Amino acid sequence: MKNPSPRRVALLLGLSFGLSGCSFIFDAVNKSKAKKADEEAQQAQEAELAEARAALAKQREAALDPASTPQQLWEYGVALAEARQDESMQVDPAWTPELEAALSQRLEAAGGINAENTYVGFALAKVYSDLERPDESVAVMLELVKAGGEGPISQLELFDAAAALPRSETTDAAVLEMCPLLRPQVESVSAFVSRCLGRAGGDISKLTWEGALDDLEVYARSSYASGPPAGTYTFQSRIKGYKKTFWAVGYVENTSGVYLTDPKVTAVLLDDGGAEVGTFSGYSMIDQVAPGVRAPVTILISDPPAHASIRYEYEAERAEYLTEQVKGLRVEALTPKRKRYGWKIEGKVISEAEVPAKFVKVVIQAFDAEGTLLGAQAAYADGDTLSPGGSARWQTLSMEIASKPDHFEYWVSGRVAND
Repeated sequence: MKNPSPRRVALLLGLSFGLSGCSFIFDAVNKSKAKKADEEAQQAQEAELAEARAALAKQREAALDPASTPQQLWEYGVALAEARQDESMQVDPAWTPELEAALSQRLEAAGGINAENTYVGFALAKVYSDLERPDESVAVMLELVKAGGEGPISQLELFDAAAALPRSETTDAAVLEMCPLLRPQVESVSAFVSRCLGRAGGDISKLTWEGALDDLEVYARSSYASGPPAGTYTFQSRIKGYKKTFWAVGYVENTSGVYLTDPKVTAVLLDDGGAEVGTFSGYSMIDQVAPGVRAPVTILISDPPAHASIRYEYEAERAEYLTEQVKGLRVEALTPKRKRYGWKIEGKVISEAEVPAKFVKVVIQAFDAEGTLLGAQAAYADGDTLSPGGSARWQTLSMEIASKPDHFEYWVSGRVAND
């Protein structure tokens, strides 16, 4: 094989160096273009930021003008809050307190929040929230709810914002005060009750609007229902029986936001030294006790040993499964009559429901004039099923009562008959 000539080697080397040089030139050109593009993008961004800052400054000037409208103050407040979230906007930290002072002065001059200046109130509530001053924010929100009027968001959206604030004694109290004011506007009852009950710390007695117990029952049957079961037992009266035997009469009250199941109360008999000498138990006459409901319990204490006192024990248990109840059942009762061996009480259950009912149960309770429970008994209506529009009779022939009653009350329930 022949060696390449010196001329050919030179040509090959020259071509190689030429291609390498072209690659170097292309890289330099591309880097220059990229740098120029970056600089142009940076310039465009800076120009955009300068424009945004100028627009915010112009908006500030217009909003702080004494002749500005409430809407201008609100819109500036929103724009300022958004700008504060963007570090590149470099917002003057004094602008937020400045806006707070302007809003406060505007409301003070108007004598407070009213239906005409709600936008100013909304803006001030937002400023307080942005400044992490929830107690002051919720106080303004409450005044907005009371004032009514049009605003940038609905009153229910305002309520949601208040309910989302960090919990404190002030925010809890304000949200709870909003609850009865806003209940007439609410469609999603369970979610609403959940928020109110959360602010009440689970204390259902703090839900004070009309129909709150009905709303609690809806809530307790929904997926929103939460929290531990809670209830109390209250002894009311003693019904004398044969010799030493007697009935202890009282009621379990559901103080939680969930259903209680089969409440069981134990009477613990104690001697003078506090030692236990016997126990007797009784169950509620209402199997599944809704929030706020009082369920009567009678405990038969048969031929008890000698004792000095009685301690009653009750531990609330949540109902894990709820039977579907029929709505629209009511009781008609004849005048109760005292017989030789107890009271005869009878009547009918009338169905105004849309579905048939089974296991229709009536709980009869006797009270004195002060509302003390004197006795209770349950009776089932005749027949297996009570049809819509129908009626079924019930009666009890020997209900024992501790003393002369002032009045009777009736509670009725029935399960949906699916078959």
